[in-house]
Amino acid sequence: MSAAAATREDGSYFVEQGISPLCSEGAPPDADPDYLYLADHVERVALVDHSLGEPTEPIAYFTPTRRLVRRGNGGRRRLLKKPREYVVPGAQPGTIGWLDFHPCGDDTLCIDYMTTRRDLRHMGIAVRLARLFYERVVVPRGIVSVDCGRVKDAHAWQIMERMKKELPAIECYGKRQFQF
Repeated sequence: MSAAAATREDGSYFVEQGISPLCSEGAPPDADPDYLYLADHVERVALVDHSLGEPTEPIAYFTPTRRLVRRGNGGRRRLLKKPREYVVPGAQPGTIGWLDFHPCGDDTLCIDYMTTRRDLRHMGIAVRLARLFYERVVVPRGIVSVDCGRVKDAHAWQIMERMKKELPAIECYGKRQFQF
């Protein structure tokens, strides 16, 4: 456990996991390029709880999964004679929710993606993760704005609005791309 970790009574703790396995810098060599970020250097913070165990079924982004790709790369959409098998990287063991981000200028962070394990949703994990991200990453770095990008989920939008109210000194913005 790192110095940034703090255990709660429920057994979960916040940890800065370093480079995301979904960016080119942190991805395994056989990672599916369709699932990688455009930014080279993306960092990850997570909530970890080993007492909950690993998912019983493969969950995208939480357990490494293999994917068979039959189409070609580039602009041409032709079938490959020999299909390629790629890996969609999974999170570190025990991860119940994570947030990937990268710097956009000197005083802005861009959130690339935030998710919680499907079987543990609606338990406050995402709200807690966002709050700890602000407390342990955004504020100590002197960040003045957080760009949430295209927000595609109503719950994520509510979390963004909540962070705006809790920390009004930090500008938090994003573009809504969902229907209520």
